[in-house]
Amino acid sequence: ISTSGSFWMSFGSFARVVDIYFTVAKAVLFGAIVAVISCLRGMEARGGPRGVADAVNSSVVLNVVCIVLVNLAITQLQTMFFPMELA
Repeated sequence: ISTSGSFWMSFGSFARVVDIYFTVAKAVLFGAIVAVISCLRGMEARGGPRGVADAVNSSVVLNVVCIVLVNLAITQLQTMFFPMELA
């Protein structure tokens, strides 16, 4: 079992400030994606409870697909422009 102190020491050894920036940017972007897609699907729901359930299901699927694709694109850009530095 690892302690929180050892985690933060190893995190500080391997992480860079640019990693924190990308992490925060991804979190904001993912939140925006989820908010926009979920609001649009919710506003388009028709047909009572069944329509709401269908809107929720399609919203979840579309959110997962979009987040995976956006995560892939951002990670590729980060890897291309800010490569890992080996010791």
